[in-house]
Amino acid sequence: MPDSNCRAARSGTELRRQLLDEFPLESSAQLALLDCACCALDQARAAEAIIAKEGLIALGARGPVPHPAVQICKDSRHRLMRALRQLDLDNLTPRDGYY
Repeated sequence: MPDSNCRAARSGTELRRQLLDEFPLESSAQLALLDCACCALDQARAAEAIIAKEGLIALGARGPVPHPAVQICKDSRHRLMRALRQLDLDNLTPRDGYY
């Protein structure tokens, strides 16, 4: 696989393009899972941006608490990984030119 395809996608749109270029994802179920993965990536990136700006800790009514974006990021990452795992990319034959 070329090195350019090993870079992590910066957005859901980029992830979608990379995976559709590399793998024959064509069924409606595969495309739905891909959409879920892309949405989850975008949500995780948005939460990461909030955390970078506001920090990991927020001030709650009873003192410091984890920033709510931390949980959003964690949940989004889990959804991303679950959707990618369900796509079973390791068992798909890449399109011509990728191996």
